Amino acid sequence: MHDEIFRDPSKETSLRVQNAKETLLERSKASPSPWTEGDCLDGFLLEKKLGSGSSGVVFRVFDTKTERRCALKLLKSCSPDELLRNKLGFRRMMPLAHPNLLRVDRIYQLGSYIALSMEEVKGVTLSEAIKEFRHLNPVQAYSQLLSLLRDFATGLDVMHSHELLHRDIKPDNLMVDEAGRGRIIDYGLVESFGLNSNIGGGSNFLVGTPHFFPPEVICTQLYLPAGDIFSLGISMLEAIYDLQPESKEQQAGLERSRENQRADAEQIETAIRTLPDSVPGVILDACREMLEQEPCDRPTAMGLSRLGMPATHSVSWHKQEPLIGRRNECGKLFNWVEDIFNGELGRVHITAPAGLGKTRLLDEVVDYIEGKKWGQVFRARCRLREDHPLQAFDQICDAVANRYLLDDREVMTLDAVSVELLKGMFPVLGNVLNSSMRISPNETPPVGVDKFIAATRLTKQLRQVGPLFLVVDDSQWADRDTLNLLDQLQSAVGDAGLGIITASLEDSDRQRALATHTLRLNPLNLDESLAMIKCATDRWNVDINDDMLHELALSAQGSPFRLQQLTDELRPGGVVADLTGDGVTVLPSLDRIWKQRLERLSDDARGILTYVVTSGGYVSTQQLGELTCQGETVDVAISELSQQGLVIDEATGGECITLFHDRVTGELIANLPQQDVHLAHQAWATLLMEQDASGPLAARIAGHLFAANKPAMAVPHAIAAAQDAERRLAMTEAGRWYGRVIAHVDDAEKVILLRKAARCYAAATLPVEASLYYQELSTLVDGDESIECRLMATSLLLRCGRLETIDDQLYELAVMLNAPIPRSSRKSLFWGLGGFGRSVVIRAKLLLNPLRSILTRNKVNPLRHTDFIDPDSSTRKSIKLDRQCLRMCMMLIRPMSFFDHIYAYDLCIAYSRLAKKCGNRIEEVEAFIIESVFNCYEVGKWRDEAESNLALIRPEVEQLQSHQVSAAWWSGIAYSHALACRWSHVVNPARTSFEEFQHVVGVSGFEGAHMLWLDVWSNWFLGNWNEVFEITTGMSDDALRRSDFFQLALMIGGFGRGAWLGQDRVDDLTQLQPRCKNFASDSPTPNPFIVFDCVANIQECIYKKQFSDGWQIYQKLDASSRGGPRATVQLARVSALIVGTLLAIHQYAENQQEDWLTRIRAMTAELRRERIPFTLMLADYYDGLMLLQIGHRHGSETVMSECRALLGSARIQAEQQHLLPYVLAAEDALKESETGQSSDLLLSRMFQHGVVNPESFSRLYTVKLR
Repeated sequence: MHDEIFRDPSKETSLRVQNAKETLLERSKASPSPWTEGDCLDGFLLEKKLGSGSSGVVFRVFDTKTERRCALKLLKSCSPDELLRNKLGFRRMMPLAHPNLLRVDRIYQLGSYIALSMEEVKGVTLSEAIKEFRHLNPVQAYSQLLSLLRDFATGLDVMHSHELLHRDIKPDNLMVDEAGRGRIIDYGLVESFGLNSNIGGGSNFLVGTPHFFPPEVICTQLYLPAGDIFSLGISMLEAIYDLQPESKEQQAGLERSRENQRADAEQIETAIRTLPDSVPGVILDACREMLEQEPCDRPTAMGLSRLGMPATHSVSWHKQEPLIGRRNECGKLFNWVEDIFNGELGRVHITAPAGLGKTRLLDEVVDYIEGKKWGQVFRARCRLREDHPLQAFDQICDAVANRYLLDDREVMTLDAVSVELLKGMFPVLGNVLNSSMRISPNETPPVGVDKFIAATRLTKQLRQVGPLFLVVDDSQWADRDTLNLLDQLQSAVGDAGLGIITASLEDSDRQRALATHTLRLNPLNLDESLAMIKCATDRWNVDINDDMLHELALSAQGSPFRLQQLTDELRPGGVVADLTGDGVTVLPSLDRIWKQRLERLSDDARGILTYVVTSGGYVSTQQLGELTCQGETVDVAISELSQQGLVIDEATGGECITLFHDRVTGELIANLPQQDVHLAHQAWATLLMEQDASGPLAARIAGHLFAANKPAMAVPHAIAAAQDAERRLAMTEAGRWYGRVIAHVDDAEKVILLRKAARCYAAATLPVEASLYYQELSTLVDGDESIECRLMATSLLLRCGRLETIDDQLYELAVMLNAPIPRSSRKSLFWGLGGFGRSVVIRAKLLLNPLRSILTRNKVNPLRHTDFIDPDSSTRKSIKLDRQCLRMCMMLIRPMSFFDHIYAYDLCIAYSRLAKKCGNRIEEVEAFIIESVFNCYEVGKWRDEAESNLALIRPEVEQLQSHQVSAAWWSGIAYSHALACRWSHVVNPARTSFEEFQHVVGVSGFEGAHMLWLDVWSNWFLGNWNEVFEITTGMSDDALRRSDFFQLALMIGGFGRGAWLGQDRVDDLTQLQPRCKNFASDSPTPNPFIVFDCVANIQECIYKKQFSDGWQIYQKLDASSRGGPRATVQLARVSALIVGTLLAIHQYAENQQEDWLTRIRAMTAELRRERIPFTLMLADYYDGLMLLQIGHRHGSETVMSECRALLGSARIQAEQQHLLPYVLAAEDALKESETGQSSDLLLSRMFQHGVVNPESFSRLYTVKLR
């Protein structure tokens, strides 16, 4: 029949004539077998022939080594392709253990033959069972048939859920065991498929049994899960025919049409329609649906597994055991997934020790996402010893490329720059990306951030299809570049939602950007452990006494991994299964079970295991065969390892073998002889070098050679790996590889590699690592380069807050360059002089006065040393030294003003002197601007004169037409207003300066942070909280991505803390504060960050109503500031008084102690002595709030009248200064003084601006009556 069956004439399918009910390409079953009962093959005694199949003979055998009986399938001689197909199908089924499937064991090489050991199913085939059913009454017979249909469907569902196709479902491959349970057997044609890949894509040959072929296989050679359902439908229809008493005499069974698909469909429909009325409707309808011509119209295996059962019926285990003990976690994750589907963006981080089920929980979430429409999930898993740049995204891009190669999606179109960058990083994307010159990149990203922008654009394109989810398991092993890219994507807005899920072993999250949600998994409790064991006992139909049940649960210590390993031993032949029964209460420990597994391994399997352990990732059978010289017989050892649960074999034919669990990996490596490990690594390196010595495999080769203790051989491969990482813009990995070889090369090459390592780490925004290499490089080079390296290292460490590490470097640089020397005695000098401390400023002023002459100049002068004609060497040396000193001062003044503004004064003096001596016009103007800012620190004539000079110099700034000078001037204007607390005048200059700095080549993110914290503070006092939230969130995320903890400290310190409190992100603050601890350290030098930190912490205490704790912080701050350097900056004093006075009023309102009134009056008096409009307004406002509390308590109208006068005055002053929160708060307080009830104008404004908890947030501005 098969030679005439319909097929697509355009397909050249290789067919041969044979019986339609035989499996294609099989040899005749009548061919003589080379084995007979009683033969003994390598320890297997062939006791009884159980049957002959398409590719071999099955015997019941007795294993003389293990003294167990099993079934052994001996494969006949066949072509290499058929042999490979049989072995792959067998290996694919090895991980599956289910009552409706045949449990396969392992592969053996018996002489020149391959043998497959498996469970012996004691029973009959479906065809033989139907003959027995004919003796039953019809109701019983059809009830049995329906039960078998559910069993077979359940077995298929298990296979399909593991992305496996049987491809040869027919009555001879469907068995009924002694318990009456349906079992699917014969896995020689099992094939894998992927939901995001071409499923069973048309091939040029057919496999299977033609009589049971679905139409899509015949026409297009397309194998689908629905094809197995069709074959099962034909088998059921055949079974119904065979059940009829007259079938053998009157009917020849179902005939398939040999003409065309339509005729075949009509033939099947006729066969169903002519079935007798005794066939139950549920079976009849199921057959009709299973035999639909279109695959999409057929039912799923899962649906059939519940056929005829009530809705409450619980089907047996399918893909995995039920997830027990994680209901709450699943609920939270599913709700988060819904948020992503609604267009939100965020990341969930799951953390737990090894064995608590992180990966299993990820499986559950992925299934949930894939069960919804349009959800896209791309998954990756990082590995400890996988030396590969951007390893997680490499896997994700592979999955994206595979998905977009399907027919239902068009390639993505991006701007040309992004396409080239992405192809360079991930070559696999070359076939799914098109570049278009019509698309504008829109952004102009800074150098080194291009890859992040390109990756963000890629995710936006992916999200055009639907919500996008990226899942990264074991992120504790992720390379830094992967983590940086994940950080960047957390801010990637788009048309649809983007969700990132990371899972790690560590409590701390290695990503810098904070997760929106964090889930910490706990061990299962006893009841949950018992429930998990109960599922396993039900699955394997094992009776186990209560004592053993509890012992199993307790021995697992709440670990799902250990429970799974123990319950797997409940299967027939398992260690625990042999011990079940009454009276047995002693169980072997899991460690002992693992040890027994290792002890039982053959020598070949042990050798294979060593290579798998040292591979650093997935490996192929071909690689293992070459390494062990076992060739094609390596499948035998692999199946042994898989059967013992030591490796996972995905059996794809490629690199598909890896260790079962990271916990197993660690234990195995610890127990392997060191010499064997070294030899294995060297063998891997040799094998990989034969494939590719300089390309993408260079990193793996270098890693293996280093692990083999062959560093000299590793050097060229490590350099090639670094170059490959640079090409992919994975600068962290590039820096790591360059750094790794430095110790193994001579000094000349070491200098080159140090330069590259430092440059790569700096580009990767890892300043601490970069500074270490700059420091080492400075000791190996001479002259200008050495000084430049020292400067870079010092500047990088300073901006990370590593003050304790730069003292010696600063001193050495200062001595070398004849610059101001930082001295620890500076503190005692300044403080000891008291009021004379201002002499430092006076000295700076006197030295800088000559610079006023620049206001009359009209031309930009070149560097001073170019005016010399043929200067002698000493002069040239002096000029060079001065220029280097000038550069040092320029690099350190701004950051040092936050850490030690006295030393910053000294640097300013030196910078101004050198700018006049050897600087250009731009440097002279910048020096003048810096001088003016320093003179604005205090109220008085110096500030007035400085502000006047800044205004006078504007024409000069505009004439220079320099972004650098313009940015500096606008910065000076912004700072002059901020230092005088003129908040409404700060925002525009600060933003203009920030924009100008973006055009200056070589400027770091520090300058942006140096300006935008003023923007945050100003909007805090102006009441523009939504802008405060936006700026703080954006700058904090940027700081975390770049490890710029200076910028982060500015965004979470001072009044920037209010942004986090306004969004009620207190938990996030708890995570971020330790990263900035170095900035607020109590060093002997004056540190404005201490004021910032104290002000922020006091705000947080007020928000939480922890007033006593806040007062302790204020007292410490006040004691350290009085008479010290921090008292010389008006803004620092005022900031402390703002929160301190408000806190004191809260304290009085809470406990009504009279001594608080004394403190409040003293602090408002200090505010008045500051003599600026802002503090005068605050003094009236705070006195008014205090009197409101007093008047309410004592009922004094006189006090209330004075209270209203002060609050009215404060409201008018606040309106004049555009300080809206204080205007509204004063009006609310006035209303309270009149009626006892607030008008809540401030709360309404906060609610409109998205404040999460306005009631708590309002405490940062006002004190209500209690």
